[in-house]
Amino acid sequence: MVDVAWGILLSGILDSFRNNRRNPVCRVFIPGDTRMFDKLPKALKKYMAQEWENFEKWQEPEAKGIINTAWYQRYLQYQMSIEDLYDYAQRKEDGKPNDKVFIKNLTDRAFCYGIKFAEEGRAEFTEQEKRVVYDFYEMAIRVIRQVTEEITPKVESALISRILRKQEMAEVRILNNLMYEKLENDEMWWHIRYCIDHEIQGLEELMVNVAKNGQWKAWVRQVAAEYACRFMDVGTVCTELLSGLHGKLFYWTAEQFVDTRDKRLKEQIKNYARYYTGQEMQQDVCLVKMQDKDGVRRICSYLERMKRMSRTVEPMDPILAIGEIESVELLEELGRLTDLLIRDDFRDRKWNGLQTALVSALGRVAFAGEREYAQIMEMMAARVKRCGPGKKTEQLNCMAEDIQWRVRG
Repeated sequence: MVDVAWGILLSGILDSFRNNRRNPVCRVFIPGDTRMFDKLPKALKKYMAQEWENFEKWQEPEAKGIINTAWYQRYLQYQMSIEDLYDYAQRKEDGKPNDKVFIKNLTDRAFCYGIKFAEEGRAEFTEQEKRVVYDFYEMAIRVIRQVTEEITPKVESALISRILRKQEMAEVRILNNLMYEKLENDEMWWHIRYCIDHEIQGLEELMVNVAKNGQWKAWVRQVAAEYACRFMDVGTVCTELLSGLHGKLFYWTAEQFVDTRDKRLKEQIKNYARYYTGQEMQQDVCLVKMQDKDGVRRICSYLERMKRMSRTVEPMDPILAIGEIESVELLEELGRLTDLLIRDDFRDRKWNGLQTALVSALGRVAFAGEREYAQIMEMMAARVKRCGPGKKTEQLNCMAEDIQWRVRG
């Protein structure tokens, strides 16, 4: 049973790393790897195995069972604690005193959920059990930080050492090097990363040229695209940058602006899919994230035909995209997907499947206001009534409870 918590945690962290909207920082292309994410899963599994062994070794046997309980595993799957700790770990450096406060709040929130949904109807939990969950989250934060450190490019250069020796002159030297020096790939990456982290603007034209220049390594081109996304508006990116990008880098850049729902961006994504064959799913994933009804409907039709999803999460994953729906105008499509979920012939994915995505999306819509919340609850109640007693009704009731918890906690 512990493998269930392991699987949920592993997939949750991996999906958070892969979520481009959670990661505006260049983490997609890994130095030395020829394919996307080759290094990420390997590093994650390595550190998870190390940390998990220590975690199991030092927990009290009587209390360790809390990780095995159905309510806690349900909490991990359908609430946001893994995503929340991922966001926190990316923002905070290791060793900050705020870690304890954050993890304590995360743990307390989990046990509030447990008091309401634990099968045995428990009104309280032991301090040892709370310590196990606290240590579980603390372990996850360590893993995220270790993985982030391993997959981030390492730069050792005499040129950079000279820059850092005189910090007050760093910006001048960096600008001069970018304009006039012949830099190696790792040096160029470091210079651009420095400019992003210190908000040094005025280099947009140079960065566009670097991002579009195939002579640079993919991870250098992506950090240049990241600079452009930080300091250029969506219209300028559409006209000056996207037309010169291809493949993963095109979609990574486009996804940085999906929240704008910009018509020019939407048209550029569609044009790209028309020009290059086999891009329909990537197009629709982007359009779903832009709250586009046609994109959602096409993915609905695809899932209805397939009657299942891939066992593992894909880099441009339609199920994860569904989880980012937040527009009440797409409630009809979310209802259609809910009907698909409870069909007898549909097979959901084990971790982070359609049910998880629907709880997320319906929770987002319900969070918009009382009217939207009432609409969601009515929609779920109508399907419970239609199903009658049985496992499907139990599944729908659990979904409704988790949506309520996300909104009103």
